Amino acid sequence: SLDEIISLTLDNKIKQCVLKLKDNNNFLKEVALSKSLLNVVSNYLNTKNITCKIECFISNPFKANIDEMKKNAQYFHYDCDYKKFLKIFIYLNDIDENSGPHIFIQNTHKKKFFKHILAERIDEDEILEIYGEAKQKKFIKNAGSVIIEDTFGLHKGAIPKTKSRAMLVFEYGVGESILKNDQYFFSEFK
Repeated sequence: SLDEIISLTLDNKIKQCVLKLKDNNNFLKEVALSKSLLNVVSNYLNTKNITCKIECFISNPFKANIDEMKKNAQYFHYDCDYKKFLKIFIYLNDIDENSGPHIFIQNTHKKKFFKHILAERIDEDEILEIYGEAKQKKFIKNAGSVIIEDTFGLHKGAIPKTKSRAMLVFEYGVGESILKNDQYFFSEFK
């Protein structure tokens, strides 16, 4: 169960765990390929020819160094795994300030400074100085809450302070991922 996995990661002081969910006959695949989600995704991507990947991220409240925070997506960044794509995040536990909420900088999926296109990971102080705190959307929500996001925009997971964060990520893209060695993608569907 999720509680057992979180407990195991906490007991072993694992800062972040990514579960790659690739079973073709599981409940999560049914949800990811449900008509309601596919309608949203295909309308945004303007195609029904979509590739999908499902992962579960668990982040725990352990001190991390800068390299670990960058690797664990706890610095601002953007994704570019496809020519066009969309992600759906589903919180699996209640998320507050102490759980490391997901943060998105509004409108940066359409326009961002050139130096941020070239950067791999960007410090929060620089992001707030350039884009302003008003553009920062922090998702403090209950378990089961859904975030639909074009992650070409600048985003990050805040560092959990005292509680763990668990969330599902459904990633939908047009065509093949640039991550050609990623075996966890479901075949394209129409």
